Amino acid sequence: MNKSREMKIRLSREAETGIMKAIAEKRAAIWQKENEKAIESSNAYVEKHGLPPEKYRMF
Repeated sequence: MNKSREMKIRLSREAETGIMKAIAEKRAAIWQKENEKAIESSNAYVEKHGLPPEKYRMF
């Protein structure tokens, strides 16, 4: 506690930041799991057919 005070680190702010990061990571993992089949399907389509607007690219 004294070291954090010496270094002017606000423990409550750091704890809140860590908790918010953990929540965001968990939400992302849940979203990815819930959408896993759609992501796989989309990736398979792109592998087989390429990107849909690819024929309109000028480069």
